[in-house]
Amino acid sequence: MKRSITIAAILLSIVALSIGSLFYLHRVEEEMTGLLEGAARSAQAEDFEAARQTAAKAEERWQEYEKRLSLFVRHGELDEMTKVVAELTDYAQQKDAALFCASADKAASIIRHIYETELPTIKNFF
Repeated sequence: MKRSITIAAILLSIVALSIGSLFYLHRVEEEMTGLLEGAARSAQAEDFEAARQTAAKAEERWQEYEKRLSLFVRHGELDEMTKVVAELTDYAQQKDAALFCASADKAASIIRHIYETELPTIKNFF
């Protein structure tokens, strides 16, 4: 009987951690997408100072999130996101709206992909 209780407790812990990580990743995805879209809107309006500030905030937030996400997300995708987010401030300083918006869209796509690949769907299992 003790084994059954131990097994059930371990199973419940795994399920709770999995669900918690999905909620956390969803919150990260929403915040990062919002910051990236806001930065892209600023760049399209040619307000490069606002775009640079928003991109810097996105990069700062991403560095915080990356530490926790590295516990349960593949590092290749995290590294790619880090690279793309770091490029944004350079493009804002160069006042290159096209490259800035392209990188912001790419970063938003990467974070969306990270979230979607962590969802427990049939597609992700097979």
